[in-house]
Amino acid sequence: MMKRSLFAMLVVSICCSEVQAPTDGGTVIAFVGVNVVPMDRVPGFSIHREMQLYVDAGMTPYQVISSGTRVVGDYFGENFGTIAVGQSADLILVDGNPLEDIENVSRISGVVARGRYVSREEIQKRLEAIAAES
Repeated sequence: MMKRSLFAMLVVSICCSEVQAPTDGGTVIAFVGVNVVPMDRVPGFSIHREMQLYVDAGMTPYQVISSGTRVVGDYFGENFGTIAVGQSADLILVDGNPLEDIENVSRISGVVARGRYVSREEIQKRLEAIAAES
């Protein structure tokens, strides 16, 4: 378990050391959330740490959020990654402005996935069920 965590941190650290902010004329070379999830982990939790590492490396919260949403949609030429008429989107609803503090992305109050709203309470129930199966 420790080796996996250290490996993930090393990969993010290497990526972060090469990140250049778009406002400086550079290119963001990594997409937030593109990682390998070990079989014994619930996807989604490591992304919060990853996002903070990118901010620590010099990206703004807006650039970090864009690199996991709009930039991915643009890269693949697909209609997702922004909130607009005709776009496909799954959304997280958070308590707090993530543009002011990237850690606010972990303060999830609900999710809209495939057009269905899932409350914080429902998310907690599902996480508890997963934990009980382990």
